Amino acid sequence: MSDLAGGIISNTDVDALEQIALIPVKGRERLNVELTVGVASLTAFEVAFQPADSTSSAFFVVANATANFTSPAANDPVRKASGDLTGAAAGAHYLILDVAGVAFVRLRAAGTNTTISGSWGAS
Repeated sequence: MSDLAGGIISNTDVDALEQIALIPVKGRERLNVELTVGVASLTAFEVAFQPADSTSSAFFVVANATANFTSPAANDPVRKASGDLTGAAAGAHYLILDVAGVAFVRLRAAGTNTTISGSWGAS
């Protein structure tokens, strides 16, 4: 596996809680996400993991509340964020996650005719 993987995030019309990215991170330890929210603020943001050693395709929500992003506990998968992503205003934002033992990271967001663009990198 190469040292770094990356990709683009793009959704031109975020309304109800919907998937904005499904990121493969198996064998990686850290995921960095940069997002630009346009038009209107988000009304929800959710991070979910699918464990690498699971036989199930289920995802488990690991962050979806203000405190998950603004003051994560020492053992939380959210290592750092630009602020409260559940109500992120138009502009640039970032998220750093510990993804050891994770196969996929699913990002979901909600807003009102909101646009989201950005990129991710995993190592």
